[in-house]
This record gives sequence, structure tokens and C-alpha cells, in this order.
Amino acid sequence: MAQGAAIREVVARGSLLLDLPADTDEPEADAPPAIAASPAPRMLPAPVDLSDLPDAPLEVEPVPMVSQREPGED
Repeated sequence: MAQGAAIREVVARGSLLLDLPADTDEPEADAPPAIAASPAPRMLPAPVDLSDLPDAPLEVEPVPMVSQREPGED
């Protein structure tokens, strides 16, 4: 019940004051282990075989920009 009264008081004042513990240099017990300073080597993607692609460029239909479309056109 005391917690409910404290919440109502905070809401009535429109602010929240936190009772934070003093900062210490001790690590938290549940803190994750430190990450190594050097990142892991990145894997390069496998080479792509382009020999099976057609020599001619692909045909693409132009799509008008939204500002160029007529009203009601989807």
C-alpha cells in the first residue's frame, strides 16, 4: 500500500526522483564479459559465377515517380 501512495505522489507532482546507489568501481555480478578489443575476422562472400548470365542487359520497364502519376492510378 505504501508503494501505491508513493506512485500517486509522483504522479501528482509530475516528476520522478530515483534513489540511486552510489557509483562503485566494482563490476556487476550479472554483467556480460568484456568484448575483446580486436574484432573477429570478417568472412568474405563466396565468389559469384557470372558466366551463366546473358550478355545483353536486362529489359526493365520504367516506373513513373509518384508525382508523375495520374490521380487514381495505382
